[in-house]
Amino acid sequence: MEDSSIAAITEAWTALVRRAMQPGFEERLSREAGFDVRRGDYAILAHLEAHGPTSISGVAEALGLDTSTISRAIKDLFRRRMVERRRGDDQRLVVVAASPLGAQRLIRLRALRERVIRTILSDWSVEDRRALSDFLLRLSEGFADYLADVDRVPAAT
Repeated sequence: MEDSSIAAITEAWTALVRRAMQPGFEERLSREAGFDVRRGDYAILAHLEAHGPTSISGVAEALGLDTSTISRAIKDLFRRRMVERRRGDDQRLVVVAASPLGAQRLIRLRALRERVIRTILSDWSVEDRRALSDFLLRLSEGFADYLADVDRVPAAT
C-alpha cells in the first residue's frame, strides 16, 4: 500500500509555498518593515553579508538562480541603495556588497521574518518547534542533494 504521507506532505508543501508567494505577503512585509521588500532581497543580502563582496555570477550560483535574474534583482537593490558595486581584488571584476543601508535593512528583515514565524507558531510547544526546525533542515538538505545529483534525473517517459 502507498504511504499516503507523501501525498499529504506534497499538498502541504504546495499550499505553504503558494501562500508565501502571494503578493499580499510581500505587501504586508513591506508595510511592517517600513520599506519596499521584494522577494529576492533577503536571500541576496544575506548571502552578501555571509560571504562578503561577490560577483553577480557568484551570487547567482550560490542561490541556484540564473545570472540574468540575479542581475536584475541586484540592479534594483543598487537603485534602492542597498548594495554597492566595487572592483574585485584583481580590479577587472566588478563585485557587489551590501551597503550600510542594505545591512541595516537585512537586520530589520531578519527580525521581521522571525517575528512572523514566532506569530505563526505561537501556540506550538517548544518541542514541536524544534522538531519542525529539524525536519525543515532535513528537507532543505534533501532538496540540495537532489539538485546536486544531476545523474539522478530520470529520463522523461
